[in-house]
Amino acid sequence: MVASASGAVCGANDLSGGYGFRLSGTNTISESPKPAAAVGRIVFEAGGEVSGTSSVNFDGLFLGNPVRGKYTFKTDCSLEFELRIHLEDGSISAVR
Repeated sequence: MVASASGAVCGANDLSGGYGFRLSGTNTISESPKPAAAVGRIVFEAGGEVSGTSSVNFDGLFLGNPVRGKYTFKTDCSLEFELRIHLEDGSISAVR
């Protein structure tokens, strides 16, 4: 006999732990498309907090920075998060 589960599990306390990621594509920060790639590790904490590190290559410029932010689940159970990247000069940039 196989048990079945019903109901969505989509709350801030339902996701926790560390996850690795990689991204590649193009960015338009300089208004013309340039290649970009990123790798990193983020940790989802109970209550909607996220933190980790990210290393990004923007057309040959390599940056590695710690990140912090918040995440939320939408009603369709998709995940949305916003990260604040702490840059070496002390400034903070938001990424969504």
